[in-house]
Amino acid sequence: MLDDTGKLTHGWIDEKIPMEKAAEFHHEAVHVAAAAIQINAAANNLRVADMKPMAEAADAAKLIERMRNAASERFRLGCLMALDQSPKALLPEFVSAGGLA
Repeated sequence: MLDDTGKLTHGWIDEKIPMEKAAEFHHEAVHVAAAAIQINAAANNLRVADMKPMAEAADAAKLIERMRNAASERFRLGCLMALDQSPKALLPEFVSAGGLA
């Protein structure tokens, strides 16, 4: 339970989360972010545009183009939701197509 310095291996409540444990919380944070978008949209009475998630590598460039040309907040949130719902295996295609630029 305690490491060589006498601290708990998972860290103390007031300390930063150790890198070994931080990866365990990453996947939960992604789902929380998507829920926050939905809650924020609902609070603002904003209907998020229905966008299909990426299904294949060619969809990455299409999604990026939609994000860049979004005319409204409703459309931007829809694009973010589609990205969040896309298979994680397609994220490298999204990035290489200019998704983080």
